Amino acid sequence: MNVKKALFASSLFLCGVGVLPVTAGLPVAHDESEISSPMPEQQKKKRTITGNVTDGFTGEPLIGVSIMLKGSSDGTTTDLDGNFSLSIPVKAQLEFSYIGYKKQVLDVTDLVVANVKLESDNEMLAEVVVVGAGTQKKVSVTGAITSVKGTELHAPSSSLTSNFAGKLAGVIAVATDGEPGTSSNFYIRGIGTFGGRATPLILLDGVEISSGDLNRIPPESIESFSILKDASATAIYGARGANGVMLVTTKIGTENTKASINVTVENSFLKPVNEVGYVDGARWMEIYNEAQLARTPNATPKYSQERIDYTRSGINPYVYPDVDWYDLVFKESTMNQRANVNIMGGGPKVSYYMSLQANHDTGLLDIPKAYSFDNNINKWGYTFQNNIAYKVTPTTRIDLRMNAQIGNNKGPNASVSDIFYQVYNNNPVTFPAYFPAEPGDKHIKYGNAILSGTSLYTNPYQYMLGSYKEVNYSMLNTSIYINQNLDFVTKGLKIIALVNWKSWSETSYIRWLDPYWYRADSKSWSPDNPGEYTLERLNSSGSEYISQSGIGRGADNTFYFHGQLNYENTFGEDHGVTAMLMYMQREYRNDVLPNRNQGLSGRLTYAFQQKYLAEFNFGYNGTERLDKGKRFEFFPAMSLGWVVSSEKFWQPIEKYVDYFKLRGSYGLVGSDETGSYDGAAHFLYVNNVNLGGGGSYSTGPTYSSIYKKGPSINSYAVQNAHWERVKKMDIGVDMT
Repeated sequence: MNVKKALFASSLFLCGVGVLPVTAGLPVAHDESEISSPMPEQQKKKRTITGNVTDGFTGEPLIGVSIMLKGSSDGTTTDLDGNFSLSIPVKAQLEFSYIGYKKQVLDVTDLVVANVKLESDNEMLAEVVVVGAGTQKKVSVTGAITSVKGTELHAPSSSLTSNFAGKLAGVIAVATDGEPGTSSNFYIRGIGTFGGRATPLILLDGVEISSGDLNRIPPESIESFSILKDASATAIYGARGANGVMLVTTKIGTENTKASINVTVENSFLKPVNEVGYVDGARWMEIYNEAQLARTPNATPKYSQERIDYTRSGINPYVYPDVDWYDLVFKESTMNQRANVNIMGGGPKVSYYMSLQANHDTGLLDIPKAYSFDNNINKWGYTFQNNIAYKVTPTTRIDLRMNAQIGNNKGPNASVSDIFYQVYNNNPVTFPAYFPAEPGDKHIKYGNAILSGTSLYTNPYQYMLGSYKEVNYSMLNTSIYINQNLDFVTKGLKIIALVNWKSWSETSYIRWLDPYWYRADSKSWSPDNPGEYTLERLNSSGSEYISQSGIGRGADNTFYFHGQLNYENTFGEDHGVTAMLMYMQREYRNDVLPNRNQGLSGRLTYAFQQKYLAEFNFGYNGTERLDKGKRFEFFPAMSLGWVVSSEKFWQPIEKYVDYFKLRGSYGLVGSDETGSYDGAAHFLYVNNVNLGGGGSYSTGPTYSSIYKKGPSINSYAVQNAHWERVKKMDIGVDMT
């Protein structure tokens, strides 16, 4: 290494590498006029700035970097350790340039020490991909990983997960609800499990979050978004990697940069693209009769021609209704608002990123102000991201990352999907939405009809209007990272520790009115007096007073810890090695007994000339759900890669395909969440017994034995239960 530095220094002396032959700290004059010209007062005052220049990815010191005082011929170069020293004016900008790296301009107004990281100007070599518990250069990745920047997920919507479709290869996004702010369901390469959770594991800065938490993160705060698909990419998560992993990394500030403030304000217009078209009431009855006669030609049509004619003429819309339920319940369009303010920057020791987002979503429901509550959809959500990094010593860095989400949701005590179902499930001619109010009325006279016996239809208008629900939620996710460089032990060694606390809580309540149901007596109606009709009461349970529930509460909290030992080094020009060993433990509590996981994971990679790549991953994970002796499982994975475009025989077609890599992987991943959503007990190896007694119950192997009293079995212990194991093989090609 010393020989290499000496040769590099000699080459600088011989060819200059594009830098001026100057002595550090001493300005060079090119002519006498430049020496004798008067200098501004602020240029006469000088101070000395020192610093270090390193590779932005490897952290290796860069030798011979050209450092110039912008707008001047003064400058210097870095020494064999990447250090420099330069005398500069009070207010100045330094320009750093180096062959193979992007130029960087640094404002050094009040800096005494400036440590600079230069990025490679080769996009493929410079691009860094977030992988499981770390990062790798994209050129050396052998697993199936898709990575995008947060800006690519930007769309005029407060729902981040609704923007996944078509932007992340291998991700299937399904919107199951049109209600604003609702998160989509998404799957990586389909469903890879026969039971339990089929959605991927989601990690925000290394900490697990829910799809709802992810849905409310603004794209402005996301630095990168990585999808881990195959076994080699997900094996280190073992217990949680069977369905793929999503890694979300938020932005951090940059050292020695001015504060940068970014503001986004959006007002979006929302209008359904494909609306359902409904026929009018008269045509509906004609089609119904046609369908009836097609089945039974001799049948008597349900709707008489007289009723069809009266409905078409609109002679009395309460006796012969013709209701367009969709037009009555839904608006043609709505508007939503979103605002984001973020600031980032940093000094020589502290860097920061802070973001505040506000979302205001309204829906397409067209609800009039009929009661003291307004149950139109009205959702406010606030997301705060605060990332601070502090360099305690040149080798020690502490990061504090906090994501807070607060929201208030108001609307009917029914989902929009349910309301839409009632809209299309009701025909337009059976009953009107409501009858006109008369003097002295203290309640709304909703229309209805007898379905069968004493059962009535569901009136979509009342179903939407008659209830109100308010939900308030808050989530706080706080993490502390400690990154200690151990170069003093051996070069390339570092230790990282992460401690995380996550807390979520929600309160809700509902209000409602029992409706009054009426129908018009068609027998009392006469075409001679088309505006007159008699109302008939259909129920006796209506109320003029609002009923209200108690406060419903829900909460959970999570504690997570992991510590990892990383090693990265190059040997000579050809050999590159990285290694990682990580221990983790997690406790999730939403009941008396917590859910716990524990595991040990590792990764080893080797690259020869950045052409021939190999990687081995493993996860040794444990779960409390299984019996002793079966709680821990080993999940290994292996991957290989060949950068074909680096071979000499590729040169003739390099101008057409400048990068081409073959890769393949095979491994085992698992899941301990089998049966989590089908009523199974958390502890699969014990009987779930109900000792409450009272009332009859069924028991026995087939639940066919019926008894009146005594303990009952809610679920039987699963004998010899073990991990769900998923074998994954992947063959891929990367090319540009």
